[in-house]
Amino acid sequence: MLVEGDGSKRQSFKPGDVVLEQGKLAKGMYILMSGELEVFYEEVKVAEITEKGSFVGEIASIQGGRRTATVKAKTDADLIYIANATRYFEENPASALSIAQSLAARIPEMDKKVAEFEKFVEKWVQAFDDVIAMDDIRKIKKELVELHEYFIRQLRGG
Repeated sequence: MLVEGDGSKRQSFKPGDVVLEQGKLAKGMYILMSGELEVFYEEVKVAEITEKGSFVGEIASIQGGRRTATVKAKTDADLIYIANATRYFEENPASALSIAQSLAARIPEMDKKVAEFEKFVEKWVQAFDDVIAMDDIRKIKKELVELHEYFIRQLRGG
């Protein structure tokens, strides 16, 4: 439960505002109350956060490290800032279970994306082994662009 004076506070963000910045030292986490967020890893959009009650920045806050991604507001968004993640989860064990379930669900998705990426690289390497003429290079370039677009769609959950 959030209690006035425990370091939690409601914050509002406009589209494009940075909520968390990759590489910065983690200081607290957020809970999404309304709106939509976008997650970027090294400037590549990798996810969206749209579900009310979703935790944002919880991984680095729990580990006590640096932010693993940049999170920006996609729409007007209201979030609750939690200054002390450890204390919050000690006082809200159901939330800790919710995060564990969320992280566990991400593992098979990441495995799938890694497998797709491995196939992508293998196909690319094979294509270069098969190059014989300029027409082959054009064909490879077209296929590489298609594979890249497919891979990005997979990363974004599409």
